[in-house]
Amino acid sequence: EGPVTLAGSVRFEKSSLFRMEAAPQVTARLALGRGFSLFSKLDRSFMYPSFNDLYWRGPDEQGDPDLKTERSRGFELGAHLDRERAEVGLAAYYRQVTDLILWRTDATCVTTRSANAQARLKGLELSLRLKPFAWAEGSIAYSIASARDETGQQLVYRPPQVLAWSAKADHAFSKHVSCGLVLSGRKVAEVKSGDQYDYAAGTCLHDTKLVGYAWALFYGYLAIDRARVFARIPNLFDATIYPSWGRPRLPGRSYELGISWELAD
Repeated sequence: EGPVTLAGSVRFEKSSLFRMEAAPQVTARLALGRGFSLFSKLDRSFMYPSFNDLYWRGPDEQGDPDLKTERSRGFELGAHLDRERAEVGLAAYYRQVTDLILWRTDATCVTTRSANAQARLKGLELSLRLKPFAWAEGSIAYSIASARDETGQQLVYRPPQVLAWSAKADHAFSKHVSCGLVLSGRKVAEVKSGDQYDYAAGTCLHDTKLVGYAWALFYGYLAIDRARVFARIPNLFDATIYPSWGRPRLPGRSYELGISWELAD
């Protein structure tokens, strides 16, 4: 193999409601030695409107049967360093989206509708993966993103910053007994959500914001041959997360215990 690697692919899809679409992709990688490389990607993608996007009708939402296929094109540039016990990556991307399928709130702050919007997405992501031991590894990723419509307004429900992490360990005591732990989560920044209807108060709230949160999941198990006893704690930090104003909060911290048995030849 040489220092330059090129790869390409294309996907075709046809919907009964929309014309055939193609999603080509071209990637290039330049290896500079000692595990360090540069990469780039050019691609075009698409997404057909869903049934709800087109036809949903509710007390506060309605679809738009005139929606078009969402299309986007963009590029990604980055660098990657891969060593025996560590990996570091840095990537920047830019996307231009046409006919974005987006739920917007109209002037009444009651009815939302989908719209054929235009948007520009750009961001930067830094990632680090460590594997200090054969039985343990951890990773962390920090991303900064900006998503704006054709007027320059920030798109709603798009957090500008997200920090994600993961740590896991697996250890085999013997041929028959092993155990493992996993801790993963993310921290999401506050995001502007525009005008929202507060169902609890029955009023319209203007220029609202959804507060940021830190969410984590814990999972641990003890396996004996084909049997496994496990514990899971979703929302470990008991974060208060609301999908929108007036909606019930997502479930808080909970505890789950279980026993599983694997069937194999």
